Amino acid sequence: MQEKYAAYIRKWQTSVNLTILNGYIMNSNLFGFIAAFLTTASFLPQAVLTIRSKDTHGLSLGMYSMFTSGVIFWLLYGIYKQDAAITVANALTLLLATPILVIKLQNTIRKLRKN
Repeated sequence: MQEKYAAYIRKWQTSVNLTILNGYIMNSNLFGFIAAFLTTASFLPQAVLTIRSKDTHGLSLGMYSMFTSGVIFWLLYGIYKQDAAITVANALTLLLATPILVIKLQNTIRKLRKN
């Protein structure tokens, strides 16, 4: 009887994405949303500064191109897995990363035309 009850509890925890951590029941999606918020929010001040100043001198075009491509793939992965935290975080990051990449490309092209 106790084994049947434990199996029922495990099934219920899985169905609602709950985890027991140090005796507290936690919604595991909450961890994902907190991580998504923190990583996306940490990117915001640098994105605003770069977009306002148009100064991309310290950014590597190769690195930033790969970063933006990675964000696109994380977004697609989040959509595929139907994971709201991954999808929302990467959609917002892509909205911030794309203008910076465009500015970096414009600055690079301008520099090449000067030479």
